[in-house]
Amino acid sequence: MKKQVPTRPYVMRGRADSIEGTRARITEAAVRLHETVGPVRTTIAGIAAAAGVQRQTVYRHFPDEQDLLAACSAHYWAQHERPRVEQWSEVEAWDDKVRVALTVVYAFYADTEMMLSQVLRDAEVSDEVRVTLKPYDDLVAEVVDSICLGVEGAPSLRRRAAYVVDFRAWRLMARSHGLDGVEAVQAMQSLLVAARAAPAEAGTAPVA
Repeated sequence: MKKQVPTRPYVMRGRADSIEGTRARITEAAVRLHETVGPVRTTIAGIAAAAGVQRQTVYRHFPDEQDLLAACSAHYWAQHERPRVEQWSEVEAWDDKVRVALTVVYAFYADTEMMLSQVLRDAEVSDEVRVTLKPYDDLVAEVVDSICLGVEGAPSLRRRAAYVVDFRAWRLMARSHGLDGVEAVQAMQSLLVAARAAPAEAGTAPVA
């Protein structure tokens, strides 16, 4: 007699795969809506329709808004790798380092423009959305630190760097003023060069 092989583990594995697949489909649908209409305007009904599931299914996978936002944020940033300081930290000349950093960061902004413009806008009215911007906030802080490293004596450099590295500053240059990538980098680099060359305030050491 042929020995029967238990099928239950395979059934359970198939069910788990189905659950994960549904969750992924819901997450991807929500990300697309966040990118086009923004998190605040995204509805459960809209996500369900885009994912091809019932509203109850969305709620079953994501009991509250924060769970869904966290899943969407993790998915999106996994698909869009942030620039790394190591990409320009070894550049010796400070002007060249700034140029490379801004070139890399602005290219990243061009790639993520749709999402960042929606989420930054909605973060102004939603604390829940604001939390999902931590990867962006960390990026800005890291880039500013790398630009100011070793030249902290310039009184306005950090303030200027925080402005120049901000997504909204890039978007103003690229969209409102119509500058291409090279032109935007050159314009913003000139602001930082001027800030570094500014006289030190009383009580601060001059820049070396």
